[in-house]
Amino acid sequence: MDKEEILDLIPCTKPYKYVDDILSLDEHHILGKYIFRENEFFYEGHFPNNPITPGAILLESAAQTGLLAFGMYLQSKENKKLASDFFLVSSDIQFKKVVKPNEAIYILSEKIFFRLNKLKCKIRISTVDNEVICKGIISGMVID
Repeated sequence: MDKEEILDLIPCTKPYKYVDDILSLDEHHILGKYIFRENEFFYEGHFPNNPITPGAILLESAAQTGLLAFGMYLQSKENKKLASDFFLVSSDIQFKKVVKPNEAIYILSEKIFFRLNKLKCKIRISTVDNEVICKGIISGMVID
């Protein structure tokens, strides 16, 4: 399964899809990219006249790339039936920097383990200049 196939299979759609591209992918990591456009639905209220990307949305972008897309790829490598129902079950993320409208983020997810329908990854979201926005550990699992 290649990067384009995975992007097409992600079950989220606009305005709630936070993966524009998969830049790199193998059985150990995935690197994705997303640009937060100034017309995203949440900027109007978060915060008026000073819009910043909510941490929950950054976590969602990490989960969509680092668990969902990566998990689908790992399942395909094991010749398992693809499940698009990866659910975030835990996160321990430290936020270091805010993301403004029209900024690109790069989501790097490195596999810690993938077994028994559970995927645990080390996550790092960074700017185009490689500044850390947030980092930590997230886990997800497939619910049949």
